[in-house]
Amino acid sequence: MCQHRFMRNIFLIFLVMTPLVYAGEYVLMPQSAVQAMLSQCSRSAPKIEGSWDPTDEDIAGLEANLLKLKDVEATECCGRGKLESNPEDCFRQYVGVVIEGTRFIYINSVSDNWFGSKHVPQIVCDGGKSFWGALYNPVSQEFSHLNFNGGA
Repeated sequence: MCQHRFMRNIFLIFLVMTPLVYAGEYVLMPQSAVQAMLSQCSRSAPKIEGSWDPTDEDIAGLEANLLKLKDVEATECCGRGKLESNPEDCFRQYVGVVIEGTRFIYINSVSDNWFGSKHVPQIVCDGGKSFWGALYNPVSQEFSHLNFNGGA
């Protein structure tokens, strides 16, 4: 009984100390998180040659254009089609990546009811269209390479 209470108290302390992800929020991840964010479990992620730090202006441009993502169609594994939810309603992690000499911002998005730490790359197996990734080009202000997680 005493051990059960101890474990429950440890869990509650962990729960209180763990920042939650919130729908509609985003966080800019450090370059050190790039490899972890691109190690997705059930969706493809871009092959990169480097990383960079997006500016506040780059992020503001992404956020201002976020609804354009609803027009992008996923054509690769593991889900095809367009976003079914509003991308502004999801929690998003951003990180700067370089692909073939071009700077992009990789978006790692999780469900609006996901529970996890904001500042830890969110890697989720399955989950379908509630979990997705995409690229944003801050120069052209266009999105591409939308990919959904596989479904369980």
